[in-house]
Amino acid sequence: MGLWQLMAAATCLNVRIMSVYPPMGQSCGRFLDRVIEPLSTVQQSNSNSTSKCMIIILWTSTRDDMPEEYWVANHVESMIPLSEPIDIVDVE
Repeated sequence: MGLWQLMAAATCLNVRIMSVYPPMGQSCGRFLDRVIEPLSTVQQSNSNSTSKCMIIILWTSTRDDMPEEYWVANHVESMIPLSEPIDIVDVE
């Protein structure tokens, strides 16, 4: 999946997509770490979004054999926004 597919999904679903790409590895993060607006919003003359919904995805990898400078994502995970802060508990 790439930027064109994310733009198509945002437009078909009429939602904003926040694509989060970790600052590691190859330079494609500069293209994939962004908020993508539906095409109908981009074409409007005003800057108000027609969609109140947002999907948040995180690019990640299941591989653990890559050094950080060569890291590349191989899938995405959905992220759920929190309505209120939570305390992080260290289990160790």
